Amino acid sequence: MPARRRRQDLSALASNGFEAEFVGHHKAPAAHYRLTDPGIEFYAEFVAPLAGSTVSRTGKPKATHRVGGISSQNLRYVEILLARPGSVTLFANHGFPLANEAEVQIANPVSFLAQKILIYGRRNRQDRAKDILYMHHTIETFAARINELRTEWANIRPEFHANSVRTVQRAASLVFGAVTDPIRAASRIVQGRALSPEAIRETCSLGFTRVFGERDREK
Repeated sequence: MPARRRRQDLSALASNGFEAEFVGHHKAPAAHYRLTDPGIEFYAEFVAPLAGSTVSRTGKPKATHRVGGISSQNLRYVEILLARPGSVTLFANHGFPLANEAEVQIANPVSFLAQKILIYGRRNRQDRAKDILYMHHTIETFAARINELRTEWANIRPEFHANSVRTVQRAASLVFGAVTDPIRAASRIVQGRALSPEAIRETCSLGFTRVFGERDREK
């Protein structure tokens, strides 16, 4: 898509009911583009692959950059989210500001879980807690289809570097083998819901074992 057209499309977020909500201390700061309709809990976030060092030659952090009028967050392993994506259809009459229905690609849950683990060691404390909660909710949501997720992992595993495969397969024991401070922090985020640190740890450990199974790693 030509740069001029892309810039117009992304800048159209504001005219279609989205408002930028800036987070973090980086320049440019990361942004969530949240629907202004108070009845809809939805926001869009743009991410881009982070290649090489986390800082530029001048020492400036490469955490974010601006593209086409929006602020994008740079993350490692973003390309994993493009492996065998699924799709959902958004309809205008469901509250989305669309002239017609639109089909949107989404990361499949296996890619999502793998990417969260691969960036886990590079995240700060607050982000680790949020990522643990995202992983817990993903496993909980797809618990009835856990065998399908295991099959999906077999399909996408060849696209991963061998070191990444080992990292993901060992997450059940290395990240969720015991209750840690990030797991406790994740439990505090969901105040009002009976979700203890041990319940989060147990669900994630079992989920990662069932989906990624360290016992299946290559010899």
